[in-house]
Amino acid sequence: MRMRLALCLALLASPVAAQQSNAARYLVAEELAAACEDRGGQFESGIFETDFDGDGQLDLMLHHEGIVCNGVPGRSLFCGAQACTLKIWLRRGDLLKLADEALLASVTVDSATPPVVRGYQHGGQELAFRWTGTGFEVR
Repeated sequence: MRMRLALCLALLASPVAAQQSNAARYLVAEELAAACEDRGGQFESGIFETDFDGDGQLDLMLHHEGIVCNGVPGRSLFCGAQACTLKIWLRRGDLLKLADEALLASVTVDSATPPVVRGYQHGGQELAFRWTGTGFEVR
């Protein structure tokens, strides 16, 4: 019951609650629960809903750098000293299927179609990638 209440509160506090599908809201709640070990928390940033693969449907990218957890540590358990987990799910019908993961910091998404995702790897090396029709490829 406590975990269910925490997930509901996280959804209400999250900017994703009012704008995304049930599948996206579910994934946000799952990532928050894992990132904060069920202590509660919220995404203050790091939620990107856009068409990453150019099929006309909204996909989802979550970057753990935007998570603030209650208690100690106050950040996602999926963040290291320099970078945090980033996950991209592609919409397939009503579902979102995990398509790729990376460890990045300072992630941005441009307005191209399909968009280019940019961030920094451990050590400060820039990484940019986008969907090529069959998968995500580093540019």
